Amino acid sequence: MGEHSTIYYDIQGLVLRRGQPFSFTITFNQDLPVDKYNLSFIFKSQTWQNFPRVKIPLNGSSNGWSAKRLSTKDQENNCVYFQICSPCDATIGKYSLSLEVCPMNKDSINTHDLLVFQFHADIYILFNPWNKSDACGLLSADQITEYAFNEHGQIYLGSSEIPRSIPWYFGQFDRDVLLTALSLLNKTSLPTESRIDISLMLRLLASNICSDPGANDGIFPPSSDKPSSSHQENGYTSSPVILKQYLLSNGQSVQGGSGSNWQHAAVFCSLCRSLGIPSRIVTVYNATCEAQEKENINLHWNTGQRPIVVVNKKVTRPWYLWNECWMRRDDIPAQNSGWQVVDSSAIDYNTKIRRIGPCSVAALKSGSLTLKWDTPNIYNVLNANRSHWLVYPDGNKKLISTGQIQPHHDVHIDMEISQTLKLGDDLHIILKANNLSNEPRTLVVALKLIKLSSTLEIKPNSDKQHQDLHVAQSTNPAGINTSLQTPVQSSVQDFQLNVNERELNI
Repeated sequence: MGEHSTIYYDIQGLVLRRGQPFSFTITFNQDLPVDKYNLSFIFKSQTWQNFPRVKIPLNGSSNGWSAKRLSTKDQENNCVYFQICSPCDATIGKYSLSLEVCPMNKDSINTHDLLVFQFHADIYILFNPWNKSDACGLLSADQITEYAFNEHGQIYLGSSEIPRSIPWYFGQFDRDVLLTALSLLNKTSLPTESRIDISLMLRLLASNICSDPGANDGIFPPSSDKPSSSHQENGYTSSPVILKQYLLSNGQSVQGGSGSNWQHAAVFCSLCRSLGIPSRIVTVYNATCEAQEKENINLHWNTGQRPIVVVNKKVTRPWYLWNECWMRRDDIPAQNSGWQVVDSSAIDYNTKIRRIGPCSVAALKSGSLTLKWDTPNIYNVLNANRSHWLVYPDGNKKLISTGQIQPHHDVHIDMEISQTLKLGDDLHIILKANNLSNEPRTLVVALKLIKLSSTLEIKPNSDKQHQDLHVAQSTNPAGINTSLQTPVQSSVQDFQLNVNERELNI
């Protein structure tokens, strides 16, 4: 179906986008005077349990569905051309279609007068990102191409300083991917009125990526109770390969470990795209594994300035991946629609409760933590505090610094410091900011220097030239120890800048 942009689906049947009409011809074994019969098309869901059938009278409508006869030139009497259109909020899934024919002049209809023709082809109705009235409607064709149609992508791991990518094949048009997505929706009985809620559908899909502890019915086995042990490599780089094994095992978890967090995100992305939901994978660097409340991440250093590994349940990963799905949400203020975070790996290891979203990206940025779903939990993953401790040989430790883990911004900053400073020279710090976004940004500058000993006096200089920061350094060299092998006790001092020095508009 080229008009519905579903021609790439490798599956037997008719794949359609909701909110968009489709046309077909029915050839009867005899002439059919349509004006003497009542014709109705009946759609019956094969995906959702206990779903009421949709009966659409010809040249009429039912619950937003409509059907009509189209006129064509040189049309034979036994060939009738029809058009059916589903509503923009039709329940997605697999349907069977039948045609009900009964005489129009009968006062009462019995089973002998009623004829039912069953169509043998399955019909799949999916979300429609091209239709702006659809909850998944996107604004541009480029976004649809990237987030709904792209079958190949790169997943970024590594670190924020040295990211590395691995290739992944999403294969959202593969038969096994679409059938898996629909089978996962069929596992849970939702009330009829909830089956048009895309937020609940995403929660259903995400909750079935990993099995719950003690179960084996998710795509991946349950993760270990320790978050630091939950990334088990299995070598998969293709969603169809994983999902084919899942279907062949009759819905039992694939073998080879619980999978990595990035594999969970990649498979979930494939399932969403197969249903027509625009989805992308987001890598979060320096994220916390567990977020029941405001987290504090403790980093320990020995007196040789080398990190000490401390094993506990609240750890910082170099990277953590989740998904963002595009949708309109009617359960929250309109400005919070758009991209929504969905975390298919998230689970509270104390309560065994999943914290998966969807959570508005706009709400995370504005700090609107009262909006559902799971917004406070996802917010804390991004906004943990990080404390640095100096650990002495006798086991005692001293707090060096603490502060919030800073997110990656769309402003690139380079700092230049002279490498030929002599004692007594002024320290000039030059900040070069490059705004990578399409909007104005305000750069807030804060100055923090570390005093290496009590004999080192550091004073801020209020003079400013070309938005440079000047710091005067004393000429007393007696207490300065620059050896990295023998660190001295240190303290941190903040310097207040004038308002006109603190904020730079770029």
